[in-house]
Amino acid sequence: MQQPQQTPQTPRVAYRYANFYNECADYPELPKFRRLGAQWAKKLYDDVEELLKEQEELNDALATFRRAEGRDVLTLLECPRICE
Repeated sequence: MQQPQQTPQTPRVAYRYANFYNECADYPELPKFRRLGAQWAKKLYDDVEELLKEQEELNDALATFRRAEGRDVLTLLECPRICE
């Protein structure tokens, strides 16, 4: 009678993914973020593009307003923060 051949088992590192699963238990959104990483990157890129476009439009509006008053042109980043 022939005995079935056993496949050699490679040593598996038991702690290799333990840290990842511990983080997933603490932060349940982490696996979703990692699984959809490419989509998140595209969304972030698109949002940054939209933000830069809005900033450019605001800078144009500030320049028009400042020129009408005869002042130097400012950009959004040069405006002082108003604290109340």
